Amino acid sequence: MTPVLFLLSIGCYFVKSYPMFYVGMGISIIALIWIIWFQSKGKKFENNVHEFVWNKSRYNKVEIAIQGIKLEDKKICELKEIDRVFLYKGFFFLITNEKKLLVLKTVGVETEELIKIIKEADILFEKREEPFNIYEYCKK
Repeated sequence: MTPVLFLLSIGCYFVKSYPMFYVGMGISIIALIWIIWFQSKGKKFENNVHEFVWNKSRYNKVEIAIQGIKLEDKKICELKEIDRVFLYKGFFFLITNEKKLLVLKTVGVETEELIKIIKEADILFEKREEPFNIYEYCKK
């Protein structure tokens, strides 16, 4: 997009539309600076976040049943303690009555089974397609 904007700015210069030339060149320069920043620093930040989420976080097998949620044979919470659940890209965000947040990652058939268990327990369930701020719901 930046090269196209740059070429349009040059076109504005040749048709003697100087204000549009300056605006187009200014936006092109800002876009170029952003691209350089992202390639030098932004990508490193993105890789650090990816490294933290996928390699340094602790993974455990979680068992979810009608009785509740168990982690390594210890009960974390019962289903009646869960206030609401959000599903976003395979991640389940469970908010308890005490405003605690549990995050579960599921794949394939597990997702459908968990949705079925949540609906049978009459827990508020919402599937989100766009990013959202989960902490707004924890404060309520």
